[in-house]
Amino acid sequence: MDDSSEQSPQNKEPHSRSWIEKIAQNILTPHSHEDLLDIINDAAKKQVIDDESKEMISGVLNISTMHVRDIMVPRSQMVTLSINMTPDELISETVSSSHTRVPVFNDTRDDIVGILHAKDMLKLLHASTGQETPIINEILRPATFVPESKRLDSLLKEFKSSHNHLAIVVDEYGSISGLITIEDILEEIVGNIEDEFDEEEHRIQKVSDSEFHVEAITELDEFNDYFDSGFNNIEIDTIGGLILQSIEHLPEPGETITLGNFTFTVLNADKRKINTLCVTLNETAKY
Repeated sequence: MDDSSEQSPQNKEPHSRSWIEKIAQNILTPHSHEDLLDIINDAAKKQVIDDESKEMISGVLNISTMHVRDIMVPRSQMVTLSINMTPDELISETVSSSHTRVPVFNDTRDDIVGILHAKDMLKLLHASTGQETPIINEILRPATFVPESKRLDSLLKEFKSSHNHLAIVVDEYGSISGLITIEDILEEIVGNIEDEFDEEEHRIQKVSDSEFHVEAITELDEFNDYFDSGFNNIEIDTIGGLILQSIEHLPEPGETITLGNFTFTVLNADKRKINTLCVTLNETAKY
């Protein structure tokens, strides 16, 4: 029998290999985070892995270098409830917020006493007069507090082990600076997560070719991408923050300011913040 006609098991090519095996046979050992990202990008270019897998792997690597402060929901955008609200008020506010978990505070928003879960509110429907506060206290779930400096990969492990889905973020002085959920971290890996009940947010609404209504919490990057503008400030995240920094006071509705090729008119504001702006283009353009 001719042994040369037989192929040894060592020389057989498997019919299918995982993407890790494919990468491992074609790369050098990485010596840094950047080396590993370069390897992953090269593997995608060579179609060893698809683009979706590349983005997910990159996301996993990125959260190992990111901190809670990088993706948390800032305090100004947090939805919170007062423990002194009636059951009807709590239910109404929670439903309108579209959140399943909402922090509850006592006297001030720095005094978070627990988390109200939407499904626990069913118990509030049976609350009788004079029993609102003790019943609310009984159904509140403990709040978890984490520092701004905590790494995302570490927090994700804690979320998984503790079965918590939300944490309150505090600064170095112990004040509330925001909140973060397990979904926020997972979105850094898999991209935006939406279910069938999510409504797409449109923070920039076109009124005409030269006029737009813009929510003040619109991030500067989003505004710049939409209008091809170049507003930038390392201390400011939103277009409302840019306006406040420029005029140096809380404006009244109807107040205007011109920055670059844009005129901003305050449409809605309260004693603490700007809510909505009318943005007018000073040069004719279409978006």
